[in-house]
Amino acid sequence: MDETGKEQFGRFVAQQRKKKKLTQKELAQKLYVSDKAVSKWERGSSMPDIALLTPLAEALGVTVTELLEGKEMEKTEESRMADDSHLEMLLKKAVTITEDTPEMRRDKKKRNAVIFAVSVLLGFLEVFLLQLCGRSVLQAPPVFLLFFLLSLMAGVFLWLLTDDSLPYFYSEYNMRCDRLTMPFPRYFMFGKSITKKSWRSMVKAARRWAVGSLLALPLLYAGMSIFPELPGMEILQVMTALLYFGTLIVPVALAGE
Repeated sequence: MDETGKEQFGRFVAQQRKKKKLTQKELAQKLYVSDKAVSKWERGSSMPDIALLTPLAEALGVTVTELLEGKEMEKTEESRMADDSHLEMLLKKAVTITEDTPEMRRDKKKRNAVIFAVSVLLGFLEVFLLQLCGRSVLQAPPVFLLFFLLSLMAGVFLWLLTDDSLPYFYSEYNMRCDRLTMPFPRYFMFGKSITKKSWRSMVKAARRWAVGSLLALPLLYAGMSIFPELPGMEILQVMTALLYFGTLIVPVALAGE
């Protein structure tokens, strides 16, 4: 759906919600979503999942047809418009309502590339400043160099090669990890499902981890290099490893369903 259609949809939702004397929070509670999600729908910045169209229409006291058209229709007009060609058009609109347009996807990829490029530059700037201060990263414990390279490679994969959303049909299948067929993902995700709805949140969490660790590791090494003879340095490195992977696994797992 183009931007004009999204704005029309949002205005109609806001109009019908106010007519029902519902707040955004009350409507959100009926649909088991956040009030921020309702706010985004009404502003036209995002669209509800297709599974929410029927309950949303019922909550607003309109038909799904009116919801998709973004306007109230007389019964005679509604009956007249329910021909095969119009129904086909509505079905196509319903299927694509939550999908981004090619232009939006290109803009997101450009934005992601810029964010990651800036993060990489800042990370290497930290490494360069450490070098000027006489603390070469080449002298850092191998675990720091390994984690820095892992974060860099993960960032390339997550920010440049990973899509923000899964295909629509993916949500039709419950991808809950099975104990027998997919043991590692099951325990990695604590038995959570990877669905189209949760995918975006999981990717966001993983992307934040990639750039966050990329920027934090040089600073952490700088702090540790100030006190190289500090007792328990080996234990501190083990704790760093646990923190490194924990800050990835826990947020991503919590984002799953």
